[in-house]
Amino acid sequence: MRESESRYRNLFENAVEGIFQSSIEGRFLSVNPTMAHIFGYESPEEMIRQVTDIGLQIYASLESRKKFVEDLVSQGAVEKFEAQNLRKDRSIIWTSTNARAVKDESGNIIYFEGFLTDITDRKQAELARQESESKYKNLVERFPGVVFLDDFHDEQLTHYMSPRIEELLGYTPEEWEAGDGLWEIVCIRRS
Repeated sequence: MRESESRYRNLFENAVEGIFQSSIEGRFLSVNPTMAHIFGYESPEEMIRQVTDIGLQIYASLESRKKFVEDLVSQGAVEKFEAQNLRKDRSIIWTSTNARAVKDESGNIIYFEGFLTDITDRKQAELARQESESKYKNLVERFPGVVFLDDFHDEQLTHYMSPRIEELLGYTPEEWEAGDGLWEIVCIRRS
């Protein structure tokens, strides 16, 4: 029993993901050192002591906390729940959480437990890519001529035709794409 407890404690203390247990009311019951580090606390004890309301102190949006709790209560578990969270210094990070509701023999929830990963770098890269795509799309759609593109990616050939084609040739991009041989005519004439 002691050996098993020692292994569990070692895993808990050295895990690369944040591990937590929290009350339904919104207090941490336990957190591992990685969890405390992710949120900018010096130790698990400091985080447990200072965070008295997870919804207000950890979640950037109270609605996200409500959704998290509702999903746990109704489904018993959540996977890859992404949310913006607040660090101790109030800076915002993105996290992904896998958690479950722990119940007693009567089926009553006694606490939540889970694993949390900081995904801030990935989310920032996604947001930067989306912003870049939006700028590119805006530029292409406002360009005074027709822009078309053949793209061969992952063994898939895709075509893009800017919306300006409708004004110039009377076809929507969708009609142009669906039209028999229209794409080939443009490609042949370009050659």
